[in-house]
Amino acid sequence: MAVKLALQYVRDAIADQFEKDGTGVEILFGWRAVAQQVLGTRRLVVVPGDDSNGDVGDVGNPKQIGKAPTRDLGELREKCTMYIHAAESLTPEDEEAQYNEARLVFEALYRALHHAAYGRFRIVQARWLTSAKERRYGLGIRVVLELSAPLTDSPLGAADYYQLASPFGEEVVAEIDVSKLDQTTTLEVLS
Repeated sequence: MAVKLALQYVRDAIADQFEKDGTGVEILFGWRAVAQQVLGTRRLVVVPGDDSNGDVGDVGNPKQIGKAPTRDLGELREKCTMYIHAAESLTPEDEEAQYNEARLVFEALYRALHHAAYGRFRIVQARWLTSAKERRYGLGIRVVLELSAPLTDSPLGAADYYQLASPFGEEVVAEIDVSKLDQTTTLEVLS
């Protein structure tokens, strides 16, 4: 199975939440997608790092210290830039309608982030994209986000790397001691 890192996990969780909610937002990934022509009425582009200066993020001490194979060596406060674009196509000249549409997509994004990574993300900056004043198609918001991502103590390519790199407990393993019963049993619980 391919490795899924924090940013990819969050992007997929946002997509899942949007689909569940019927939000109708197209989600794209990467630097080139920002410059692509907007064809729909709602779009979210996820770009690794702060694309204004190339900042990947800061490295700090791990939040969780444990024994291998779940030990984290550090934490990357990984930055990413998300571009929201939304348009009210029925009234393209109505700026208030365009504002409303973009702002509602921002709220849907925040809700999805909250459900996917509560306590593990921070919005560093959110700004309106207002370079075009006349005849623009919809409105945009540029959001710089910081994700808490573990730097794991697992060699690249290890069989358990996927589990270790999953930052928000996508797979949880628990042991339950039932020794007070006639026999001791270890249960593995997967969420």
